[in-house]
Amino acid sequence: AVGRTADAWEWRASLIDLVPVGAGQSQLLDVTPPQITSAAAFTVAENSALSQVASADAAVTWSKSGADAGLITLNEQTGAWSLAAQDYEARTSVSFALVATKRSNGLSSAQTVTVTITDVAEGGGPTTLNAAWEAPT
Repeated sequence: AVGRTADAWEWRASLIDLVPVGAGQSQLLDVTPPQITSAAAFTVAENSALSQVASADAAVTWSKSGADAGLITLNEQTGAWSLAAQDYEARTSVSFALVATKRSNGLSSAQTVTVTITDVAEGGGPTTLNAAWEAPT
């Protein structure tokens, strides 16, 4: 990015620009998108709910997208999200995108989140043995 100083143009390694606002004045303009810093992969046993909180390196508003986004409950202000209990026999994973939109500049970043659902041995009825019973003699 290029920023203008009072004497000359200079190259900057960051993505923050100096924007002229008046004679001899400049203002820093943040042009960086947020970086999502929370985990992107989770594992949960079937028939168990999962709750997590997304995090980013800046103040953001959260949204979700993707084929499985409808399975996710999301607090857009805090980034808290949850997945209701799922049945392994119906699905083995859930995948959706978390989108962080930076409040200061409206730029956004997305992160694909995958939740793997593991199988749990589910209790069945009593086991029936087919064995002949003989009375003691």
